[in-house]
Amino acid sequence: MDPSPAARFWLEIHDGFRRESDGLVALLEEHRGRRDAAELAIVSGRRLESMIARLRGHHEIEEFEYFPAFRALEPKLAPGLDVLASDHARLQRHVEQALAALSELIAAVENDAAATPWATDRYAARTGELCRALARHLDDEEELIIPLLLERR
Repeated sequence: MDPSPAARFWLEIHDGFRRESDGLVALLEEHRGRRDAAELAIVSGRRLESMIARLRGHHEIEEFEYFPAFRALEPKLAPGLDVLASDHARLQRHVEQALAALSELIAAVENDAAATPWATDRYAARTGELCRALARHLDDEEELIIPLLLERR
């Protein structure tokens, strides 16, 4: 079945997050072979911050616009929408951890060469955790929302 314009839009937004996340993970993996820590912090840090800014905006639209509208359309989805909203809070904790690890990496690069390998590993781990949590969330959200959008063509 061809998705409705609303479902197609939703999937396109999510696919953009998946591409950004995959690109970020690719940069982290590339670093293991070639990039130095300063270059990693600059290149991937900007990408991480950009993805996070878009993600925050997307989640705000969902929580203040879409989710209330979906609750009104289909009240039986309320428990699932509650789970998705709590996922947003969980993702925010991952965001904060990844940004803190990025700050630690930048500080290590600038001030403490001995701490740079540890900070690099921590940044890669925290950012990878964020990307994996985001992927799970996008899948869960689509599982709940896309059928509703297809049904309401």
